[in-house]
Amino acid sequence: MRIEANPKTHSASTLFRAELVINDTPNDTYIMSNDKWIKGVIFINAFSIGRFWNIGPQKSYYIPSPLLKTGKKDIHIFNLHNSPNYFSNAIIELIYKQFWV
Repeated sequence: MRIEANPKTHSASTLFRAELVINDTPNDTYIMSNDKWIKGVIFINAFSIGRFWNIGPQKSYYIPSPLLKTGKKDIHIFNLHNSPNYFSNAIIELIYKQFWV
């Protein structure tokens, strides 16, 4: 599943917001970081999923199914460092298994 997110600001740090709509019963899942996410924090409905850093080794972050109840969910990604060519739409990818570098 992919969700498009638009950056809220273009300063040194950037806050990305996306809305996820869940219609079925959700399972445990992971949110996948990409190389353009430098260093920051991921939140789902104001619940901290974890901190990320592009040097790895972790590239996916666990989201337990109770956080993904049916309905609308807000995903916020706070990137502490500006990514040079990242002002267009970003992609947030949800996967169903853990991924390491």
